[in-house]
Amino acid sequence: MINSTSKLIKWAVVLCFVFLFGFLPPFGAMTQEGMRILGIFIGAVFGWTTLGILEVTFIAMIGYGVTVGFSTFVASSFGTAMIAMMLIFFPMCGMLNKYGVLEVLAQKFVTNKFCEGHPWRICFMILLATYCCAPINALVIAILMTAFVRNVCVVAKIPTPSKWSVAMMIGVALGIMCGQLMIPVFGTPLVLVAALGAITGMQVNLVKYMLLLIPLGVVILLVYVLAMRFVLKVDVSPLEDISMEALGGKASFNSDQLKALAITVVTLIALVAQSVVPKGSALQAILAGKLGIFGISLIALGVLLFLKNSKGEPLFKFTECAGKGMAWEPFYLAAFIVPFATYMTGGTTGITQTITSVMGPIMGLSPVVFLLAMFLCVCIITNFAQNTVVVITFLPLFMAYASATGFHMEGFYILLFMVAQLAISTPGSSTPCGIVYSATDMVDVGMVLKMSLKVLPLLFITTMVVGMPLTFLLW
Repeated sequence: MINSTSKLIKWAVVLCFVFLFGFLPPFGAMTQEGMRILGIFIGAVFGWTTLGILEVTFIAMIGYGVTVGFSTFVASSFGTAMIAMMLIFFPMCGMLNKYGVLEVLAQKFVTNKFCEGHPWRICFMILLATYCCAPINALVIAILMTAFVRNVCVVAKIPTPSKWSVAMMIGVALGIMCGQLMIPVFGTPLVLVAALGAITGMQVNLVKYMLLLIPLGVVILLVYVLAMRFVLKVDVSPLEDISMEALGGKASFNSDQLKALAITVVTLIALVAQSVVPKGSALQAILAGKLGIFGISLIALGVLLFLKNSKGEPLFKFTECAGKGMAWEPFYLAAFIVPFATYMTGGTTGITQTITSVMGPIMGLSPVVFLLAMFLCVCIITNFAQNTVVVITFLPLFMAYASATGFHMEGFYILLFMVAQLAISTPGSSTPCGIVYSATDMVDVGMVLKMSLKVLPLLFITTMVVGMPLTFLLW
């Protein structure tokens, strides 16, 4: 009864902000229209943080549609190439799930001679496997790697929950959080890139994006393993005599898995090539001009429809693969954020001008000091709030500083994405953490909190020391 009352109160708060806040008198440089938009944003952020993503997003969509007109909303949302592409790419991810590509890929990382007899290498490769597989399906890899760590504990006779099992589960959560950002055309990055484009108007250079976040993620995992050894002082001696055969042995891709993986990789290369090929070239005119992200994805889908699997059946059955891979929360969140963020930061609302005036005292800070202060706030808040929501909330603040000072912020928007992924302290800090930490036979929440508080400062410092210079170098 208490939970039900609490939920009703939270919904009442959301509805009041979305539908009633706009009737309050404007303040600062705000217009009445801006008040309505700001109310929808505050209500959505509160709801996303306390109630969940999907249902709150629907309510926010209704509020936005009432404000600007539903025809305008649909045209600028579901009619965009980014949102349309998601309807193709998520089912393609479902195809990879259907054929068990993730399982084989993860197995290849941890069952090789490089790991045998080297406990710390085993630990690192488990986390690296998690990191590399997370972009395909973060939730599936969370379940898969939880089962794998549990199997290691059984084979090596490690009691659970123990220091090793808890530390590894934190590492798995960290690997998922960082890894899901790796490829900016899957899941969470799609939402973040769409929000960034809508708020700032910039087009993300996908090559620079990956050159920043992929190596940074690997370094973060490496530092975490070092922290396990020297800060947490985890005992890994039970892993010294474990054989790779005991962990499942060598894995190989079958013909169906290779076809599914090859089509996906070629599609990703074509999407990224838009940022690589010389501007003004014929190839750039085709990839970015005539085709675009939706055209490339649709062609890949067309090819898949004519491929057969080893049983002579279609390799790709859209409805089946969509059922396995369609992530509705990111899809509808992006469908709302793309038009809404553009409108929120537009000139007719006065929101950007108001934020700039409120932030006046910190506009005089040097760029490095401003970034460090903001990133530290993000790192703390993201451990108690949904990480995607945290990014969406802080992007306008970063843009306001860039507009007021002329500082070139492009790369640091991307670095913000990574800082917001350092959400590993509690089960509620992120969806992957919720899944990983729900394995109560492997995890003790009290131990998770104690360990994460020890390693989070190191991970934040690593992100700053490595990420900021790399960002300045790339941009």
